[in-house]
This record gives sequence, structure tokens and C-alpha cells, in this order.
Amino acid sequence: MVSLVKSKISQIPSPKGNLEAIVHVGSNVYVLKTEDGCIHLILNQAERPTSELILKNASLSVGVDYISLTKNYQNCLTLEFDRVVDEDAVAKIAEHLCEGDNTPRTGDDLLRTIDIFRSVVEEEKSVWSYEKMLGLWGELKVLERLIMLSENNYQILACIRAWKSTSIHCKDFIFSSVEAAFDVKTTTRTQRLHQISSVDQVAGKKGWETKLVSLCARPVAQEEGRSVMNLIARICNLLEAHPHELELFEEKINHLDIDDKICGENYLMERHGKTIMIFEAEDVPGVKRFVRPNLPTGVPELSWPVILSEEGMSGLSLNSKLKDYIRNSKEDSGDD
Repeated sequence: MVSLVKSKISQIPSPKGNLEAIVHVGSNVYVLKTEDGCIHLILNQAERPTSELILKNASLSVGVDYISLTKNYQNCLTLEFDRVVDEDAVAKIAEHLCEGDNTPRTGDDLLRTIDIFRSVVEEEKSVWSYEKMLGLWGELKVLERLIMLSENNYQILACIRAWKSTSIHCKDFIFSSVEAAFDVKTTTRTQRLHQISSVDQVAGKKGWETKLVSLCARPVAQEEGRSVMNLIARICNLLEAHPHELELFEEKINHLDIDDKICGENYLMERHGKTIMIFEAEDVPGVKRFVRPNLPTGVPELSWPVILSEEGMSGLSLNSKLKDYIRNSKEDSGDD
């Protein structure tokens, strides 16, 4: 859905005089883009929030009216983003806000969503850091494993569609038709030290399997390990006989706007004795303490560091679990 939302935002036409081009996202949620490139997230006829929003790079207004090309909107709640906030971030917020039924969203719904994605709004436009490269390296290692476990084109396609590569989704892999999702965390520490940056990485929907995949890597010389660019090339080779799947993978890679230097000059390998593991969300330290409803009212969801044990699922058991996701996946257009 997020790529669809982002596509809608990117294709919003310029205003015509006093008439705004407003696009519907879901429920009572709309977006528009101003002449100077700023994006407004609009809740039509929404209840005002019960507390104040203090946010870098965005401002909240209440009781705003709009005249659009097709209809008028009155008494709107409007979150106006500065230009430093990109379309990916706005799409991420809009998607989360519209999840579930079509009940009109309120100001408090918006505030809860902002609490979850505050860092996305307040940070400057994304740049390629070592940590971002490391995260992508781990995701590609998992995707390569999934493809190698697949038995036919359909399963390969399901794996590529499950990879939410653009950092829009809170979890890196979502198999919607089997109601399973997991986030991938990669560290260069000797312990499984990871940062939970959003509660949605470990707080799943009711009835869903929500897990966390942990990789431990170490920097090595070129001849010993693989860079992000190496992994991309390896996956392309795996998909050489699957043109449709290869096209989708390359499309996702192109959308990442990869920094060739940082992603091509850093070589990593999995640490000896620290095999890839998958953990149940409830086994991640802090989940039961920091995820609602255990937090007091008014306290925003938190991010926190965790050190995972060596008791996660690995090896053949991990492969069996991943194969279950792959084999039972039904056709899902995902975010193609």
C-alpha cells in the first residue's frame, strides 16, 4: 500500500489558482502538495487532539478549510510538513494512520502515529550511513536465503514482494496472506546487540506472527566477505532465469537510490558461531514492558537497545519456518 500512497503523493498536480489538488488516502485522510513542494496531511472534519503536538519539521493546524478541484473540505486538521520531510516519510505516516477500518481518524489518532514515527519526521533527508548500509546488508542476506529456499517462480515472487525494501514499513518482510512479519536487525558487535527503533517492529497485529531476525556480522577484507553490491549481484544471478522476478527486484533496488561507494567498499561476513537466528517478538527484552497497554497514558512509545540470547531458532528449524511462510503465501500484489 505504501508505494501506492507514495505514488499518489508524487503525482499530485500543482494547485490551479485557489483550487487545491487533494488526493484521498483512506478513511478521512487526504494529502496535498503546495506550490513550493510542502506536503499537507489532512484529516477532514476530524476531532481536535486532546494534547499539544510539538514536532520538528512539521506544524499542526486545526479548523482549516480547503477548496479543491472536486469538492470542499471544512474544519480540517492539517499537519504541514517542511520540505526536508520527504514523500517516503509522509507515505509511511499516512499508511499507518489508515490501517484498519474506515472509521474517521481523529487528532489523537494522528498524535499516536506521530509518536511512533517521530524520528522519521525529525531527521534530515536520508543519507547513506554505515548503519543504513549494514541494515540493507542483513536484509539482502535474508532475501537471498528466502529465494534459495523457494521451489518455483511463484514462491520467489512471494519472497520479493514480501521484502519491504524502501524502509517505509516498520517490518522488513511481511507475508500478508499468512499473517506473518519480521524485522531484520544486523550488528557488528560480538553480542546480539540491536536497537529497537519503533514499537511497530516488535508489536504485531492481533493474530499475526511477529518475529525479529538477528544477524551478527564482522567487517573483513574484500576477498573474505561480501558487500551490499556483491549481494545484489548474487541475487540477480539467482533470478537470471526468472525475468519477471528479476525486474521486480531491480525496481526495488533502484528505488533505494544506493550509494555505490559505501555499499561497494564495505565487506562483511557472518561471525563464526553466531548464526542467523529468528526470535518471537515476546522473547525480545523490553517488549512486554515498553509496548502498550503497559505504558502509562501520555507516555510515547519508546525505542530501546536489546541484547538477544543465543536461544533463537536457527539452522534447519529456521529454514523450516521460512519455508512455511513461502509455501503458504497466496498471491498478494504487495507494494509492487
